[in-house]
Amino acid sequence: MRKNLMHLVMLLAVVLSATALASCSDDNEETHAPVVTIGQVMAGTNIADVSYSVADATTAVYKVIAEGTALPTVDELLADADAKPLDKSATTMSVGGLTPDTRYTIVAAAAYGDKFKSALATASFTTIFETDTKTFKSAVGSFVQRDETTNTALYVIDFSTNQYNDETTMPMSHLYVTLTGANENIDLRNLKIPTGTFTVGDNENPKAGNFYPGFKNENGEAANTFVGSLKTSVDEMEVSFVKDGTITITPIENSQYEVAISFVYDNGNHLEATYRGSIVVDNNSGEIPPAVLLPLPESNLTGNVTVDFNAAKQYGMFTDYGTDRFGLTNRKELFLSLYTDESYAYCVDLYLIVNTDKYHTTLPVGKYPVISEINGANILGNDLCAEPAWRAKAADGTRTDLGTWYTWEFAKKAPLVSGEVEVVESDAALDNVHIKFTLKDAKGHTVTGEYKGALDINS
Repeated sequence: MRKNLMHLVMLLAVVLSATALASCSDDNEETHAPVVTIGQVMAGTNIADVSYSVADATTAVYKVIAEGTALPTVDELLADADAKPLDKSATTMSVGGLTPDTRYTIVAAAAYGDKFKSALATASFTTIFETDTKTFKSAVGSFVQRDETTNTALYVIDFSTNQYNDETTMPMSHLYVTLTGANENIDLRNLKIPTGTFTVGDNENPKAGNFYPGFKNENGEAANTFVGSLKTSVDEMEVSFVKDGTITITPIENSQYEVAISFVYDNGNHLEATYRGSIVVDNNSGEIPPAVLLPLPESNLTGNVTVDFNAAKQYGMFTDYGTDRFGLTNRKELFLSLYTDESYAYCVDLYLIVNTDKYHTTLPVGKYPVISEINGANILGNDLCAEPAWRAKAADGTRTDLGTWYTWEFAKKAPLVSGEVEVVESDAALDNVHIKFTLKDAKGHTVTGEYKGALDINS
């Protein structure tokens, strides 16, 4: 009994001793509290100086993220391959590769081994921008095109730090601004640059009152809104694309304008510029201004007439004016002069309009009704038609007679305003042409005739 009691006491002593040792080991386990702090951030245009501290850590990393990017967790930042190590023995660093005029957040985290981690440290800052200041001395505008669907008209303005046509004075800069105005404000005879304040727009969704950011097109050329600068005549041009900002164009007296420009380049720097002077607008659209119409003369006809062509002496001339007159890409204009004989005293002039989407021959066979008035609706409403007589004022002030006319004895004229021309037969070389016409002047007098033979193609 005593022996068993002694054995029990010894076992209890061993258990108590083991428990005491285990308790002593837990009390002495190593713990750490890693800490990282970010102090002052001094930002420049593309670099920032950062003060920081790291304590009780074996690892510390940081990352600079642009505004709008979600902040990472501590675990995500520590595992991020793009995060950069923090020098634990230093207290300052420089962060480069930043964009001017941009909001950033610097994030940092520290750890001691795999078990102990700090809280996420953050600090936000905004880089500053450099300002490019210019005073432009000349400006030339260009009307490029209009879009009926979006009701916009596209213009480009070329501002230069040199006087117009001076390409030798260095350094030199050109600012090209592409902008849209309203389509209905266009007068092709007196083009003017649109006015107001223009903000940055979307190339895919053009609207009046926008300018459009610069980019490099598929040919490697600068396009839309950008500045091109030369330091010397042998240097390669430096290009700065505009991505944002405003341009305000204000009309002042005597067709002069005042322009205030506040743009942001794609590198974040700013352009502040002014211009005061004229902006002449050239027409580079391919559109032709509508002619200045003059009143038609009274017809000299006193009755109906049949034009007799002498088959042995007659002469016909054919000219294809293409789409130049009306600017309609699928309507060509054909001019025919039919002379009765070699005296050239008697002539029928015809202007025919052809839908080139439907007809592909030199002079299509078919009936050409004389339309009542020269306008887009009448022209587009007929696949084949003839123009009524019309008289236009030429650029030099002289008159030009167009459309359908009958002239005889050199000076007597009958403007023909209704009726029909029929091309009965035609070939590609116009060696065998058969044309019939029944036409009327404003008094109702009829001019009829039939031409058979060749037409001389005016190239």
